[in-house]
Amino acid sequence: KKETLLMQECRRCAVLYSDFSASATVMMQFNDREAHFTCRPSLNVVQNCFFHDAKPTRQIAASVSGCRMVISHNYFRNTCMDSSTASECIIEYNRFEGGSADVVDGGMYYSSGPSTRGNHIRYNLFHMFNETHNAVYNDTMGSGNYMYYNIVSTLHSVSDHNKPWYSSTGWGNVCYGNVKKFLGI
Repeated sequence: KKETLLMQECRRCAVLYSDFSASATVMMQFNDREAHFTCRPSLNVVQNCFFHDAKPTRQIAASVSGCRMVISHNYFRNTCMDSSTASECIIEYNRFEGGSADVVDGGMYYSSGPSTRGNHIRYNLFHMFNETHNAVYNDTMGSGNYMYYNIVSTLHSVSDHNKPWYSSTGWGNVCYGNVKKFLGI
């Protein structure tokens, strides 16, 4: 796995107007142990970027961790985003198209772990082309997250492995005002 941009212990950093393709990955981490427990905000921003065609297909193009970050106005094509250790973040006005082709246990937007809490996933557009993929997947104890006013369009009918919103073993996740559209091809 090749990291094109790895930012560790960053605070008040921004990635703007960038194009990341193929095996490129953006990783923004704010792993200050004390800050994680006190929820000291990192105030990092990823905006107006294009993440596309990650290879291999399972690869995540953007991985963020920390508290109170903003990920907005980005375009994700044939790749995924991971915020497995992010809390109290805003993920909004992004366009996700395609996702990963090989992952059953995953999503275009994926989060996992008990430290994933209080995130707001809102006003995003998800075009699901893979019948074994979820749009938003809160895995393994991700709790207290909010998913609202998103639009999900899919070419396949919803099945056990193709859900617009999926939560596993977490609690207190709220999902409301979202629109699901079956395109039925």
